Amino acid sequence: MGNAVPELKEIADFVAPPVERDGVAVIIEKFILPQIV
Repeated sequence: MGNAVPELKEIADFVAPPVERDGVAVIIEKFILPQIV
């Protein structure tokens, strides 16, 4: 998520926004819903 330490964000494949900016919803919409629908 966007509030992770910079070293982790550098190696991540995807960085979601922080929780305060609906980061969990972004993850659900991007990775979970497409597999269900």
